[in-house]
Amino acid sequence: MKGLNTEQYRYLLSHAFANSDGVTPEQVYADMVAGEYGATPKQIFTTGNNTNWRDVTSRSGYQNSVNASISGGNDKITYYNSANYFLQESELKGSDFKRLGFTTKVDYKATDKFKLGTDIQLSYSRINTLPNGGGFANPILFELFARPTDPGYNADGTYYLGNSGRLSNNLFNSGYVQDNNYFRASTARVFGNVYGEYQILKNLSYKIVFGAELNNIENDTYYNPIHGDGYQVNGRKTESTSRYFNWNLQNIVNYNFKLGDKNRFNISAIQEAYQRNYRFVAGQGVNVGSPNLETLSNFIKPIYAQGDRSTSSRNGYAAVLNYDYDKLILIDASVRRDALSNFVPGQKWGTFYSFGAGVDLARLQFVKEWDKISQFKFRGSYGKVGNTISSIPYSLYQYTGNYNDAPAGAPRFVYNPDLRWETVKPLSFGLDMGFFKNRLTVTAEYYNKKTEDLVFSVPLQLSQGLPAETSPTYPYKDINVGSLVNKGFEFTVNYDVFRKEDFSLSIGGNISTLKNEITSLYGGQDVITGSTILREGEGIGTFFLRKWAGVDPTNGDPLWYKNGMDGETTNKYADAALAVQGRSYSNVFGGVNLNIAYKNFTLSALGTFGFGGKVLNDWGSYTQSDGQYTYSYPGSTDALDFWTPSNPNAANPKPIYGNATNSNRSSTRFLAKTDYLRLSNVRVGYKFDAKMLRGTGLQGFEVYAQGNNILTHRYDKNLKFDPENNLNATNNLNLPVQKTYSLGFNIQF
Repeated sequence: MKGLNTEQYRYLLSHAFANSDGVTPEQVYADMVAGEYGATPKQIFTTGNNTNWRDVTSRSGYQNSVNASISGGNDKITYYNSANYFLQESELKGSDFKRLGFTTKVDYKATDKFKLGTDIQLSYSRINTLPNGGGFANPILFELFARPTDPGYNADGTYYLGNSGRLSNNLFNSGYVQDNNYFRASTARVFGNVYGEYQILKNLSYKIVFGAELNNIENDTYYNPIHGDGYQVNGRKTESTSRYFNWNLQNIVNYNFKLGDKNRFNISAIQEAYQRNYRFVAGQGVNVGSPNLETLSNFIKPIYAQGDRSTSSRNGYAAVLNYDYDKLILIDASVRRDALSNFVPGQKWGTFYSFGAGVDLARLQFVKEWDKISQFKFRGSYGKVGNTISSIPYSLYQYTGNYNDAPAGAPRFVYNPDLRWETVKPLSFGLDMGFFKNRLTVTAEYYNKKTEDLVFSVPLQLSQGLPAETSPTYPYKDINVGSLVNKGFEFTVNYDVFRKEDFSLSIGGNISTLKNEITSLYGGQDVITGSTILREGEGIGTFFLRKWAGVDPTNGDPLWYKNGMDGETTNKYADAALAVQGRSYSNVFGGVNLNIAYKNFTLSALGTFGFGGKVLNDWGSYTQSDGQYTYSYPGSTDALDFWTPSNPNAANPKPIYGNATNSNRSSTRFLAKTDYLRLSNVRVGYKFDAKMLRGTGLQGFEVYAQGNNILTHRYDKNLKFDPENNLNATNNLNLPVQKTYSLGFNIQF
């Protein structure tokens, strides 16, 4: 999606005013130049500026990564250490990502019966991002909303900030805002576990595993006082810290034995305890003495101080059985009993289970005689799993309100003694086949996952006396509302076409189908949220919109289908019915991979695809407003294909200044299919052989070049955004996925 240049902007404006005033576009143009419409319109039609705002908000991006590892050991101890560094600077100013990581693993065999080990991971990351949606620092929005007739820079190369601190349409220069504001998140993570295992008897062992994780997330947002979102309050600063400390303890007793030569059993008894501790603090202030003072204490007017803490736990017991009959028949079964602290007494405990079985017919003698078959396995599984929830079914008050400088309390949660576990029942059947000593492998699977007792926030009547506006969670009650099912097929094929010493070629691919359906809903009632609907028989992310019927070729009016599907049309938005218009997720998706090795050269490629999904461009009402917002916010080049007597089959209605036809209201006009093919990755490498490395002290050396997100084919010309960025059904002018090319080296000592 591209913004308008000056010539295009004037062309669109002159037609919008002409259709509003009943004159010709040429007459409007002349009157604009003469100043008949005012000073600002005259400036638009006479200035020599033709600003490409993408150039103002962009830069050259780059990416750098380094990975190093070392491993070794003896019969008593083994170790592995690795470190990595990653830096990516986006092509958009103000957006970058940095990460440092370190991992160490040690396993120590103290005696013939006792061993212990550790696994410790440290990481630190910092991301500077940009807002989506309507933030002034969103360069995607700014390119479409800023007038190209305003300059981006002054003559001396500094940013143009407008004559009164704003641009001519009251916006701020996003280039300046991106350089002088920041939206930063830093995460420090420490994860570690330690285990000890003791062999009590030959077939009986005991193992204890303790793991702990500390996540410290700091969000730091700064709006400078000179230009942008912080201008009116003389600067704004928000700081917050979220700290998570989680630990998990497992005690495992394992017993294995054989009956005869072919029957092998493995039985485990497990006790597990988990606790999650969370703490959050945040503060915001405005009005700073200098733009160089960016710490919160320098903002003299406090806006809020917030704090929150919570603890939740889960503990349980499990038994696991594994049975192996001569590698012909494999059976896995488990049962576990878990308690979750969130629930009220009587609802805390849940019983869950799983069962799986497989038969490898390739182990049978008559199949072995078919020497072309190397694997022929049938498998299936079924179970019941409990989902951990964050809901709190207790009646609690919070005293965060202020009433004449006195603490004010209000209900925070609504009591629900019937809230229970949300459960998933996964069912699957699969077939794994291998041919020609597994040169060709094929996997096919059917899956059916039923989720029951879905936990959902159901709105309550205002007459119940709960506050409705103090929080987006009011007035709601978390209850078990219904069920849904996800089902489909998954297929995978891999074929080693050639296996030679100096040449190998393999190809593979996978394809999956997905059908999501709500099978029951609270009271059988529809739940409409914005442009989507939850309805029995439909799936999550189902669009509920009026259906666009195009433009009336005789007069340029907008048209919609009256019944929401087809047939009779109307030019009145209110007379068109809402109807289901597809879903946001792809129902067919997968990928294709290629690997080639010739002597020291390697080539790999990965392609991905998806079909069946849709995405709604909510911002289309502004970027193709048909004259309603065009004067203030020019919009995109998609708006240029509009109706005129000489262009009766245009994509857009005739533009009218102040457009009151509702043509830009939400409908399938702004709904696009997300069907795509993408060349996701290509990598070319060269490995130096041992002779070439003789005397260098190196065990291996490879140089490679690769590209990511190289090429994307969109089947719908109206799809202007990344086709994989549609999980939330709508596009909020999100930052684009980057296309990257890199050169790298792998070195072994």
